[in-house]
Amino acid sequence: MAQTLMNKRTQFSRVDLATVTGFTVDSPKPLRVSHDKKEFNCYITDRVLQLCRSGELNVDDIVLVQYLGSEQKNAVVVDKIHNTHRL
Repeated sequence: MAQTLMNKRTQFSRVDLATVTGFTVDSPKPLRVSHDKKEFNCYITDRVLQLCRSGELNVDDIVLVQYLGSEQKNAVVVDKIHNTHRL
């Protein structure tokens, strides 16, 4: 089961949009995303876990990524951007 990371006291330093590139089942960082030509794995919130389980989050979807501190190793996908348009 995927681990989720979220806490009311969590301090985020910045926010980015990223593209989902893959999923890693049974990993502490189950979602792989791409931002600025870099790929990295992310923690997810309970909301994102629900989207994954229901099949509402797919490869090439755009997601909102927040960072704990300034490093990508502490990235958390917090939600899917619902108003994205694919070409």
